Amino acid sequence: MFDVIALNKALIDIYSSVKNYKISYSLAYYSLKQQYRRTFLGVFWITINLSILITVVGFVFSNILVGDKNAYIISITIGLVFWRFITGMLNDGSVGFIIASPLIKQIPLPLFGHALKVLLRQLIILAHSILLIPIILVITGSPVSLIGIFVYLPIGLILLSLNLLWMALFLGVISTKFRDIVQFTSNMLQLGYYITPIIWIPGMIKDRLPALVLNLNPFYHLIELVRQPLIIGRIEIIHLILALSMLILGWILTLIIFSKYRAKISLWL
Repeated sequence: MFDVIALNKALIDIYSSVKNYKISYSLAYYSLKQQYRRTFLGVFWITINLSILITVVGFVFSNILVGDKNAYIISITIGLVFWRFITGMLNDGSVGFIIASPLIKQIPLPLFGHALKVLLRQLIILAHSILLIPIILVITGSPVSLIGIFVYLPIGLILLSLNLLWMALFLGVISTKFRDIVQFTSNMLQLGYYITPIIWIPGMIKDRLPALVLNLNPFYHLIELVRQPLIIGRIEIIHLILALSMLILGWILTLIIFSKYRAKISLWL
């Protein structure tokens, strides 16, 4: 039987976390500061790693695949930058409560705040990594749409972030009970890297994949939310519809799980 009281407490938890988002931001900033302590470049090391990966992958695959090389370089740059955001959200989300267990056991903060911390942490990293995109656009001399940048890209980024937030919260809750979920998530993301158009473009493969195969891949639609505004200046309606459907159904499922097991999280840690 569905517990309305538990749902109400979960919603209050979420509201309190969002209202006091500065706490989550401080935790996110501190975790990054600790991770890159005593380094000169700090978070920019992630940007450097991505730039090296883009250079190597772009050089190798642009000479193997058929099609416009500049279009390919732009596509993989956007794909790799935002794939790093996706994997960071889901990997960190799956261990979000586990890593925060000392804090959860000692300080009665709203639990959703730890999922919010994961999002804010990854957005900080994304803010550094995304600088690679305009650099590549300038180098390749590719035209960009102002409507795509200032209208569709924010819409796509919001939809992407909110979808990843429910996924991170969902994984965080169930992985406190079943720790194998952490490794399962990592393995599935590794598989997703190869079956999602990140380092390849569907139209550049000799035997093109059927549309059904791509449309069944949720990561494909999430990536296109932020890639299409920068390439074609809009977002195709199919990606918007499926992203909104995932958003609604995902948050309903996550709220049910979070409200049911929220009180048990500290016991499982």
